[in-house]
Amino acid sequence: MRQRTAHGWEITLIELLLCFLLVIIALVSTHKADDAGIKPKAEYVITAEWALSSDADVDLWGVPPPGGHPVFYKSRENGLLVLDQDCLGFPNTMVTLDDGSQVKMSTCKETMTLRGIVPGHYDFAVNLFAYREGGGISTDPPAGIKVHVEIIQMNPRVRVLYVGDVSLDHQRQTINFASFELGRDASFKRVDPPLAPVTDLFYRGGAE
Repeated sequence: MRQRTAHGWEITLIELLLCFLLVIIALVSTHKADDAGIKPKAEYVITAEWALSSDADVDLWGVPPPGGHPVFYKSRENGLLVLDQDCLGFPNTMVTLDDGSQVKMSTCKETMTLRGIVPGHYDFAVNLFAYREGGGISTDPPAGIKVHVEIIQMNPRVRVLYVGDVSLDHQRQTINFASFELGRDASFKRVDPPLAPVTDLFYRGGAE
């Protein structure tokens, strides 16, 4: 029996199909690798910003449900609520860019993100951890530290849900600036902040 011999065009077609199959496998593998490295997107962004005209260390605090365990500079993550950026005042004045050059910042900013829809009650506050005069001497600010705070919803579209300004007049002072209830359907409802500062339990325990 005579064996069948593949024509040139048949060989070329087979090679093309094999190449196509290899490309598909590579794309699927890359897609899975990318998915494994993707960080959860931010659903809400909470920020506190103040001028660097004085050496003030302001801290942003957040208490997610079910409450009790705050997110702040010493505990930067609780569930899906994360403190992404902490600012210490003058030590963060200069920022190094990718090209190695440095620029001087005019403001300090702390940023917290909620990286998913977790229903429940949320509280947010700012605390004046330290204010330093020349030479690094800690004291109370003579004119107070004005802090601009915002809560922004990122999805399905960007919406500013809260904007405000508060003034911190002495070290260790805390102002609860906003609270909200988040529903399972991502509904957002502002409620009155608690009267007691969210930092009370932490400082009462003697922690620094």
